[in-house]
Amino acid sequence: MGSFFWSILGFLALFSLILHSFYVYSQFGVKDIPNERSLHETPTKKSGGMIFIPIFIIACLCYTTLLPTNLTNPLLPNPGDFFSSPTEINFLYIVLAGTCLMMFLGFFDDIYQLSPKLRLFVELAVLFSFVFLASPNIKLFEWEFGNHWYLKLAFVFFLVFAINLVNFMDGMDFYVVGTFWITSLGIPILFKDSFQISGFLFFTIVLLYGSLFGFVFYNLPKARLFMGDSGSLALGFLICCFPFFPFPTSESKDLDLSRYFYLFPYFWIDGIWTIVKRLIQGKDIFQAHREHLFQRLTESRFGKLGTLVLFLILNLIVVIISSIMNHFQCSDFFVFLVSFIFVLFSYFFFWSFVPRKNLARSP
Repeated sequence: MGSFFWSILGFLALFSLILHSFYVYSQFGVKDIPNERSLHETPTKKSGGMIFIPIFIIACLCYTTLLPTNLTNPLLPNPGDFFSSPTEINFLYIVLAGTCLMMFLGFFDDIYQLSPKLRLFVELAVLFSFVFLASPNIKLFEWEFGNHWYLKLAFVFFLVFAINLVNFMDGMDFYVVGTFWITSLGIPILFKDSFQISGFLFFTIVLLYGSLFGFVFYNLPKARLFMGDSGSLALGFLICCFPFFPFPTSESKDLDLSRYFYLFPYFWIDGIWTIVKRLIQGKDIFQAHREHLFQRLTESRFGKLGTLVLFLILNLIVVIISSIMNHFQCSDFFVFLVSFIFVLFSYFFFWSFVPRKNLARSP
């Protein structure tokens, strides 16, 4: 890997900071007006995804198209250091196309409040195209289910739910990006058979880190910029694509569903439990509310910053648990079981910690 790559990363981070600063302090832009779900009290700029996602996409395209793959200058970054074949670059283009479509869908939703049916239709169309192009061999631990069309269709709905789960959790300063940053530390373990430092997936994550720098600077508590649906849908799609990244060099194209749990473990538990609870109580699951655990904890002595730190630590513990168990060559099922039990126990421990009151506001 050329040493100049890190200089490019630094330049990318600085460029990201400049563009985000211009957006935050400019007169134009989309503002998030506080509602019954919000944890902020004053109008705040949103749609930060329209800044960091294009930076990321352009950086990837410039790196893969403008530099020759046979570059020999040791001071310059060589795409051949990261991509072992043109197939990997072509696969990255497909991922970037889907990320771009989800970004624009979220942006239009930020501005026009699209109907849930239209939004769902577009999400299904994008994910349907991506899954059928990738044609994964779906499995769960040692059980292989194959790549039948009906399994792919069910998997599409699963991914749509996962992406919207990221969108649901985008309600507290640095919560989504912080969770991604922590859980990405476990990706080398998650893809231990295919992950390489200075490899395909490493390249994508590092450039995404650089593109997010400006957003993180303004999203730290107290946030002056939110990513909006344009950011949460696109980032959710990109993260959900990570398990597909070994595909260009894999003959089997095996995709273990358990990997998705590690990408955002507390999102799964909090999102599913909140939806189930509201359905049991006969509430509209699409109505804005403040019943997620991270929202409830902000009303306690933890506050916003304490809640953020708590969840970052909990996600880090999951990464450490899975790392240690993989080091001792425990089975994938056992690693998942122990990690899942820890997440479940810790989640409901803190759920019982906060006052038992309904924080949802009447419409």
